[in-house]
Amino acid sequence: MIGSDTLVLIALALATIALLAAVVGNIALRKRMDFTPDRGRNSTSQLNNDMAALKREVAMLGDTVERFRAQSLAGISESIAEKGTIIKADLSHELHRELEVVTDEFDKALSSIVERLDQKQEELSVRIDNYSSAASSLPEQPAPVELPPPNQPPPLPAPPPDPRINSLIAASVIDRFLSSLEDGQDKRKCLLASLDSVQDTAVLAKLAVAYPSTNSWLILKELVDRGVVSDIAGWALVSGAALTAAAGQHQQAEEFYQAARLSFSAAGGVNHEGLYVIAHSLARLLSQGDRAPLADMLKQEAETHLRFLMETKPTAMALPAVQLAEFYINEERYEAASILFRQIIDLASQVFPDAIYNGESAGRLWQGLAFSLSRLVNKTEPRELFLFIGDETIAFLEKALAAKMPLSDSERQAMQLCLLRLCERDKDSDAALTVAKSLLDDGVRLAVDSENKERFNFVAGEILGTVDELQLSRKKDGMPLLKRLVGIFMAVNNHNKAASAGAKLVDATLDLFGDASLETVAPINALADVYKAMGRYDLAEECYRQILEIQYKVYPTEHEEMVDVLLNLAQVCKLQKDVGEAEIFLESAMEMCTHVFDVTGESSSNSSSSSNSDSNSDSESKPGAEDMEESQRRRKALMDRAEALKGQLSHAL
Repeated sequence: MIGSDTLVLIALALATIALLAAVVGNIALRKRMDFTPDRGRNSTSQLNNDMAALKREVAMLGDTVERFRAQSLAGISESIAEKGTIIKADLSHELHRELEVVTDEFDKALSSIVERLDQKQEELSVRIDNYSSAASSLPEQPAPVELPPPNQPPPLPAPPPDPRINSLIAASVIDRFLSSLEDGQDKRKCLLASLDSVQDTAVLAKLAVAYPSTNSWLILKELVDRGVVSDIAGWALVSGAALTAAAGQHQQAEEFYQAARLSFSAAGGVNHEGLYVIAHSLARLLSQGDRAPLADMLKQEAETHLRFLMETKPTAMALPAVQLAEFYINEERYEAASILFRQIIDLASQVFPDAIYNGESAGRLWQGLAFSLSRLVNKTEPRELFLFIGDETIAFLEKALAAKMPLSDSERQAMQLCLLRLCERDKDSDAALTVAKSLLDDGVRLAVDSENKERFNFVAGEILGTVDELQLSRKKDGMPLLKRLVGIFMAVNNHNKAASAGAKLVDATLDLFGDASLETVAPINALADVYKAMGRYDLAEECYRQILEIQYKVYPTEHEEMVDVLLNLAQVCKLQKDVGEAEIFLESAMEMCTHVFDVTGESSSNSSSSSNSDSNSDSESKPGAEDMEESQRRRKALMDRAEALKGQLSHAL
């Protein structure tokens, strides 16, 4: 039998063999896997790092999706606003077209009614004549004598009818009928017919002068051809010719100028002022093409009239034209009034160069021109671009504004706005920038009450329109102007215009400096303030995220400016009821604030101790202490703001 000692030895031997087999198997397995304990620990760390990187990629992808969503919403909102503007413009155009059609129908109906009334009047006259003839054939009966009551004077005889009233009524009917016609030949035929039907042609001429239009200028031309002339009619034809030439109808404009020349030559003496204006205007109209020699002859004729005026020095310069221009202002015919005032000022500046910017007569002319321009500038539909004013008007108005004339603030502003429109018309970007800056400087001085603020809002809107038209937002010189416009629109609570100007400023800054420059931070921050004022907190959040991305690209380490942006992000998230996101941004801001200012404090203390060890002077250690105090003050301000926001978030939960 096997003893117990033998069994123990056998068991130990088997255990040893099993242990050796396990060790050998483990070694073989490790060799197959090439896996060491150290490598296992490193692989776990690498796996954790990969997971962290994957989480960051997911977070960045989520931010990108949110940013794309916000930008898409902003683009959709802007597209909706543009579509709304286009629809409003189309509706306005359609309304004006329908109104014109209704007006034409009304004029035609009115003319038909007048014709029927004339027929009724003729029938009544025939019946009265028949009654009178029948009554005259009867034997005369003694009329009963009626004594007037006591203490009452006998009735006065009725005044005879004035034939001029009938002529005036007929002329007004003809004028309204002419305005309803569309074909030019029909208008000309009716003009000739009207001259025969109206007994008092002077009345017709006065109507044509008082109501300037294409029909009235045709009437005046036909009257001049028939020998009915006057200085007033000549000046009315001057304004009509200028407006007709601005519309591109040069042949008809030349005919009006020739008719005006005939009026000035035959109206009781030679009108040198009018003839100079005609010769000068015709020379400019005919200066191109094969009629240049005729234009040179007209220039010489204009010089002859100008020399006569400079030698005689008339006491009243073109007084009929001034009176007619002032009459046009009262009748709200501002285009014709502006043309006449401009022509007279041009002539007076050559005859009286020393007194054109001062004196009572000069003030009367400039004030009339400024008033006419102000009424034209204030027109909203259609927006006046002063196409009827010559190309040299920019220099003309710039010289006038530089002369410091005694004009009111509103008159001076009207001339500046007209100059801005002319710069927009002529694509003069440099002059437009100068005028815009001057308008803003004067507007800040004038914006003291609600009325002036509304006017300032209008002026700022005009400047923004010119900036868009001339694409000044894409130029470096236009960026300060856009920045001022953002502040102005915010001051007058015009948030839509402020957002438009702010977006243009951000685009221009990004184009100029790129998306890795601190120059873009201030414009984006200003745009975020505008969006917060509008209640568009989603767009404000997008702006702050964009600022944070720029700061991560620019600053090598964490910076206190980032703390402020994180707090802004926490605030807009709170306003959007996203408390969880707000808490994340707030916690990041507080941690970054602690880290930034701790590092700043250590570097400041090190520099201060180094300075003290190098020098024994107390004055050299003061800058370090001041930096420490300033750093602590900034830290306290940021932390106070963070604590206040934290309290607001705790109440929101």
